[in-house]
Amino acid sequence: MSAAPPEPGAGRLLRTSPEVVFAILGAGTMIAGHVAGRASRDALFLSYFDATDLPKVMIGSAIASIASAFAFSHWLGRFGPARVLPLAFLASAAFLVGEWALLQVSPEAGSVLLYVHLALFGAVLISGFWSVINERFDPHTARQTIGRVAAAAAAGGVLGGLAAERMSVFFGLPAMLIFMALLHAASAFFVRGIGAPPRTARGAPAAVGVPAGLRALRDTPYLQQMMVLVALCAMADTLLDYAVKFEADARFADGEPLLRFFAVFYTVTGILGFLLQASVGSRVLRRFGLGVAMLSFPVLVLVSGIAATIFTRLWTTAVARGLGMIAANSLFRSAFELLYTPLAPAKKRPTKIFVDIGAQRGGDLVTSGLILAGLTFLPSLPIALVVGAAVVAATGALVAVRSLERGYVLQLAGSLRAGQIEFHDESLVDATTAATIAGTRVGLDREAILQEIRQRGGIPKPSGSESVPDSDGAPPEEGGAGPAALDSVADHVAALHSGDAGLVRRALRGFKGDPRLLVPHAVSLLAGTSADEAAAFLARAASRAPGQLVDWLVDPSQPYPVRQRLARVLEGCDEPRALDGLGRLLREPRRLSDPHEALEDFDLRYHAAQSAARIGARHPDRVLPVAHAQAIALEELGVDDRTWERQGRRRPTDPRSVLLDSGSQASLKRIDRSLEHVFTLLGLAGEREVMASTLAALFGSDPYLRGTALEYLDVTLPPELARALRPRLDPARAAQRPRPAERPRAKRAEMADELLRSTSNLVIDRESLRRG
Repeated sequence: MSAAPPEPGAGRLLRTSPEVVFAILGAGTMIAGHVAGRASRDALFLSYFDATDLPKVMIGSAIASIASAFAFSHWLGRFGPARVLPLAFLASAAFLVGEWALLQVSPEAGSVLLYVHLALFGAVLISGFWSVINERFDPHTARQTIGRVAAAAAAGGVLGGLAAERMSVFFGLPAMLIFMALLHAASAFFVRGIGAPPRTARGAPAAVGVPAGLRALRDTPYLQQMMVLVALCAMADTLLDYAVKFEADARFADGEPLLRFFAVFYTVTGILGFLLQASVGSRVLRRFGLGVAMLSFPVLVLVSGIAATIFTRLWTTAVARGLGMIAANSLFRSAFELLYTPLAPAKKRPTKIFVDIGAQRGGDLVTSGLILAGLTFLPSLPIALVVGAAVVAATGALVAVRSLERGYVLQLAGSLRAGQIEFHDESLVDATTAATIAGTRVGLDREAILQEIRQRGGIPKPSGSESVPDSDGAPPEEGGAGPAALDSVADHVAALHSGDAGLVRRALRGFKGDPRLLVPHAVSLLAGTSADEAAAFLARAASRAPGQLVDWLVDPSQPYPVRQRLARVLEGCDEPRALDGLGRLLREPRRLSDPHEALEDFDLRYHAAQSAARIGARHPDRVLPVAHAQAIALEELGVDDRTWERQGRRRPTDPRSVLLDSGSQASLKRIDRSLEHVFTLLGLAGEREVMASTLAALFGSDPYLRGTALEYLDVTLPPELARALRPRLDPARAAQRPRPAERPRAKRAEMADELLRSTSNLVIDRESLRRG
């Protein structure tokens, strides 16, 4: 017997999970070491070399970093970041101790080695850490967790900057390397505590090696867009970094004064980044999405860079560089890392290093080469020109962000499709589809024929209708039912109203004339004992008489059984008017005052949505406008809890479901009809398969896939609709249906049997999640 899965979103995980605590602590210590390392690296290098030597060491570091990216890509793809990263932190700590020893005998060599070491390990460690985070948590939980982790990282940057400034005063510059080694060792411990990704989230084994990563990059435009954004941001960052270091080298003396300047600079930017992330970081992601958060970096660099280009001073270049760092280490970083969450580990592991490090160091390499070329031809290269180039790069990054925001939504949809339940053809297309064909759009003066039939045979008008409106508007076909055949039509009509089931059956099955002549009379039988025969006849006539059927469907004076069966009949009609009529029924005003009428109205809308979805499955271009589908879904969600539960327990006349696997009893028992209906409505806008996958994921046994589904809903639905839907997505509530009050008390054995039947298939078998 399987237990119901935990609440979607894993809110309890966010409050008590030790892996979240380890992630927060790991982010803090990692960025503290990173900031302290950058301050020490810059101060040491500029103490023994001129600022114009920076492009040379930057080019060498970029080449070395790209080479390390290839190696780390292989290791991450083969062993996973949760295993590789702690070892990488420990190796970096050992290197720092060795460089501290080298500084005692050869400061120049030690400073260059430290610069290259931090280039080799710095970006790899940060990229690997975020790989651990977005593999450990599903997309929805990651969105909620990552704000806290990013805030801890920003706080770590503040502490790292403060420690660098104080230690330079009391212990001197070389002692910083021992402090950084301790921070890296602590980071290894915390990353180990985060743990490996859940087994259900690991998917297929990742292809390892550089060729696998390059193939994935070649075949995935989404990753290519990410690389372009990273490269452009790296170019802007490197240009501003050079400008600040050049101005600082001209202003301050070597050694401790330079270290104190960089320590204060990184501390201030760290404090502001922490305040920004802690105050609005999570809210920006929740309210405005990834696009707005990622725009923070290019927009701030663009505005401040223009000012620094016009007024080039140390403080203006420092402000431009600082604003870029504040955005990059808070809003931009937390949003950019979420771009990886929809990717499967098999694709993410061999490519993330290339995106994070390869693209970044490629941008550094190109930019450093440009600066070096500029210094070759213009030894007194104007810093204003360097800052202006950063503005150009930031403009390109702004354009890239807009493209990536659209790609993220598409990638989420693709991830859902990769885990969706398989759809069977028989669950989508009824047998009546084979009997419907596209005919000539002709009409018939039905009222005149009915009048003549009444005169000759004494047949009354159909019950519940004063007249049959004409929706087709064209004359009858020649040779279909002319005067010579009128007696035969009258005989058939008389048989339909005879009350004899056998005679009705023979009349409906044996009629050879234009079926539209009998449509009004067959409709009147849909509420009686011959309803199945009448529905089969109308299904055959649907493509010839869509207007007639729609007129009866949307007539609120018709009995409920008539309209309910007509909604099912129209699912096999390929005429566009069928979908229009079903859409009109879905938009009818609700009758909520009377519980019985409210349930009948819900049944009508449920079957109308199912039929509309089956039409959309055959004709993907026939969809409801997105705004209309979402408005109808919002109205369905607006009912009170009691009505929602009564609707959810309602068993439809037709147990087939467009979204649920017809062979999965788990689906039929676990997901109530109210929620299924809402997702069917959302799918009518053209995303039927994605909505089916989303619904299956929400109630499946894979927590990672469930988080992906929640994230997809959050980023694609309007805020009002997402807020209304969220309280309804409680699997425990859906699985524990209240027993109807009118149900008689069952015997103990019967109750035990029913309990076993209702809980034996609570978890959807992942073997059914086979597409992709």
